[in-house]
Amino acid sequence: MTMTRFRRIQLLLVAGGILAVVGVSLSDRAPALVADGVMMGLRILGLRSGQLTAATLDMLPFATDTISHAVVWGVVGLGAAGTVRTIAGRLNLAWALFTLSALVEVGQQYLSFSRSAELSDLAANGVGLAVGMVAYTTVELLIRLARPARLELST
Repeated sequence: MTMTRFRRIQLLLVAGGILAVVGVSLSDRAPALVADGVMMGLRILGLRSGQLTAATLDMLPFATDTISHAVVWGVVGLGAAGTVRTIAGRLNLAWALFTLSALVEVGQQYLSFSRSAELSDLAANGVGLAVGMVAYTTVELLIRLARPARLELST
């Protein structure tokens, strides 16, 4: 069975995305990049620093870190789900990616000077992976159900 050109490109993009996520997760600059991204998002929404309460600003680093873990691994799950055709294959892939995310968390403890392993990050990784994979599978099933049934007319 030959692999189509689209499938090769899809696999390369997913593998590159996973490598990028692992690289950024182990980077000491990742928290600053996330904080800059959140502040840019707040500016786009028209919020100024003065409009945020002190309680919101105190909670922001934790919330953005946890949300960023869920979003990033959700995108990984969404992309990776399309590379496997069966539900069983997707479950195996989800476990493999979750294991990779756990190894990344442990790696942060030992390979980074400013990052540490956190159970909340691992939980967010798992939630993101699950949401991404379930979203892809749900859309795929809805598309299949929306197609009109092919009727075979017998003569």
